[in-house]
Amino acid sequence: MEIPHPKEALIHRPSGETVWLQYEDTHAHQQIANFENLQEWEIDSNTAGTVYKQGQPFIEPALDGKGVYHLYIAENTETERENTYFIECYFEIT
Repeated sequence: MEIPHPKEALIHRPSGETVWLQYEDTHAHQQIANFENLQEWEIDSNTAGTVYKQGQPFIEPALDGKGVYHLYIAENTETERENTYFIECYFEIT
């Protein structure tokens, strides 16, 4: 990734659930210190994040089975795409 890049990251699972991987420390799981200066990032079966269920946070593996995942990295993951700098990609686990 180009440095610096956006500082927040999430994955949308095939089920539609959102896994917060990098976010403000007051809200969710902070996995990697100084994330915005990370040049490479490998997401594997050990990658965890925060999933909210009925308003409660749970730490879970980001990948939970087969299907298409959407990785979204942005300056602000909770704003419209036209109002933030973002990087995204889709990948499939078969």
